[in-house]
Amino acid sequence: MYGLVNIAAKELIVGEFGATVWDQIRHNAHIVDDDFVGMQEYPDDITYRIIGAASDLLAIPGPDLLKAFGQYWTRFVAKRGYGELLEVSGNSLSEFLENLDNMHAQVGLIFPALRPPSFRVSDIQADRLTLHYFSERQGLAPMVLGLLEGLEAHFQLSITVHQIADKAAGADHDIFEVLFQPRAES
Repeated sequence: MYGLVNIAAKELIVGEFGATVWDQIRHNAHIVDDDFVGMQEYPDDITYRIIGAASDLLAIPGPDLLKAFGQYWTRFVAKRGYGELLEVSGNSLSEFLENLDNMHAQVGLIFPALRPPSFRVSDIQADRLTLHYFSERQGLAPMVLGLLEGLEAHFQLSITVHQIADKAAGADHDIFEVLFQPRAES
């Protein structure tokens, strides 16, 4: 994964739990240098070690951390200069999700070694859709769940996500039912 992912994980942990907790997680994950370079590729194992060490130290299940990270990621990339890419990728949630592979292709021009997941949308209705998630990486479905929920603010929707097929449990790929409706005016 690119350093941008590890930078986001570090920022999330420091922001929520403080620099001292990050230092302990970094130590437990056997990460000597945490000055990650956003556009440099790092072994996936580093990210997995960060999540594992954070889960152990904070007593938060790994899937819950990945979900929180997914929610954070949408805000993180927007403030890191990729917000415009989010804006032009679709005017609705379904259009945005249908364009994820195209967006990843554009990001791939910046990050040439990018190995992004692939997404396919089916069963689009006025208040729901089905999202198919394909990845060579294991165990990141909870992050996708968080990413979907993280899009609530961007599209001014209330989003509920249910995983209906789990690659980790033997399915061919992960599948999510995404329910959405406009946010109630406050």
